[in-house]
Amino acid sequence: MKPILTVLATISLLAACGEESQTKASDAAHQAKSAVSSAVAEFQKSSSETLAAIDRELGELKVKASSAADTAKEDLDKAVADLDVQRKALGAKLEELKTAAPEKAQAMLDKVKSELAELKQKAQDAAAKFK
Repeated sequence: MKPILTVLATISLLAACGEESQTKASDAAHQAKSAVSSAVAEFQKSSSETLAAIDRELGELKVKASSAADTAKEDLDKAVADLDVQRKALGAKLEELKTAAPEKAQAMLDKVKSELAELKQKAQDAAAKFK
């Protein structure tokens, strides 16, 4: 959130400042955009690892579902289907994040981080429930 506020403050300063101040403000805006871009890139790396772990858990749940008794199989199939839908939606948001404008990227990043943590927890809960 801080990089976005910095960008907005910088834009406001550009309108009210002289040429020298505009250069400094422009540099600050560029640095803020770079910081957001770096945060997005770092998150992309770490989220790939987390998503791979979630995919492994989903794979294990699918294997368990294939050999489970009828009632447990229905519950497992539903849990896996729900998690799979959330996983695909999160994957799409991560793709959007790659091309998001820096002004929107920080807010998207915060939301995607939250959703990733929630999906990870749900996958772990499902794996624990059906052990």
